[in-house]
Amino acid sequence: MESDSHELEPIEAYENEDSLEISDKATVEATIELVQDTPINEDPNEKNVYKKKPRKKTSTYVGSKNKQKVLSVESNAYGDVGIISNFQFDENKVKELLAHMILYHEYPCRMVEHVLFNKFIKACTPHWKKISRATAKSLCFATYDFEKKKLKALLNRVPKVNITTDMWTSCQKVSYMVVTCHFIDFDWQLNRRVLNFCNIPPPHSGLLIADGLHKCFRDWGIESKFCSITVDNAKANDVALRHLRDVFNMRKSLVVGGKLFHVRCCAHITNLMVQDGLGEIGDIVDCVRDGIKFLIASEGRLKQFTEIAKNLHLSSKKLFLDVPTRWNSTYLMLSAAYEFKDVFSMYRFNDRQFTWVPSHEDWDKVKSVCELLGVFNRVTKIVSGSDYPTSNLFLPEI
Repeated sequence: MESDSHELEPIEAYENEDSLEISDKATVEATIELVQDTPINEDPNEKNVYKKKPRKKTSTYVGSKNKQKVLSVESNAYGDVGIISNFQFDENKVKELLAHMILYHEYPCRMVEHVLFNKFIKACTPHWKKISRATAKSLCFATYDFEKKKLKALLNRVPKVNITTDMWTSCQKVSYMVVTCHFIDFDWQLNRRVLNFCNIPPPHSGLLIADGLHKCFRDWGIESKFCSITVDNAKANDVALRHLRDVFNMRKSLVVGGKLFHVRCCAHITNLMVQDGLGEIGDIVDCVRDGIKFLIASEGRLKQFTEIAKNLHLSSKKLFLDVPTRWNSTYLMLSAAYEFKDVFSMYRFNDRQFTWVPSHEDWDKVKSVCELLGVFNRVTKIVSGSDYPTSNLFLPEI
């Protein structure tokens, strides 16, 4: 007997269900579920016309095809989170930051033409357009002019400023003078800004220094805002500040009649005191210095010296050669050499040319001097700070 059941037509699922509207997709899914629940003829003699097909997983939510925005977070001057906004490539902002990077790290302008630099920037953003070194130079000058205007506007609102200045000669025998301004802003934060870094040709007379300082003050518009100027204890500086004090006193722009105008650098006075004290053991210092010069001049000598120190289980310190004009480097040299006083004596038996071995009495003097210099070294670091007030630290001790 033939079966009365009707053959079911196979129902094919849509291949592209995502392109359907939500209502159409719901209809298709309901139809598939109805067919799957319909009983199939289980007679083994009859061929099963309908074969259940696996359901294709579909999503009933059709969302927006737009990508999520990338947020840009800008921090303020103190490193705190400032403005949060949608990121958008700003070519002018990128060039401004590039100029800041070149100036801050003292990179050469030709860096912007380096192949790997441009590859790196292209990997960060495809919007980057390569620039030349001449363009980078122009950006740096434009950044300097813009920042100078900002600083001038800030100084116009500051009631009083303090100045520190110093001079030195480079290894090319070129003399420079730096002028730094210190002031407290409206948030009661101590600030310092370099106002000038210029070449001062010889002779470095007091009048020439005074003229350079006066031009700098006039350029920045702070002639009437002085409280004090801190300089080294040099005769030329005494003449320069005496001349400036007379000029500003005529304008009646100095605090308490200019009595606080000339401030002598405490760190420099400490340096003069220590240098005078080191002169008392100058022969011992020269002996240690010459011995270290002899050892570090040859890799073989230094290696042999180091092996003796390891055999004696001494500290891992290394020999240090000082700069004679910097007493703190002399202190570091003597303190390191004192740790190897026994090595100096033992090395002399391996190398007869080595004759720079201080006596036991000399080493005792080195120890006493290092203990005293350690105190001066800590004091110098404290009074040389630039991010906090220092006058309150040493004035009560004078």
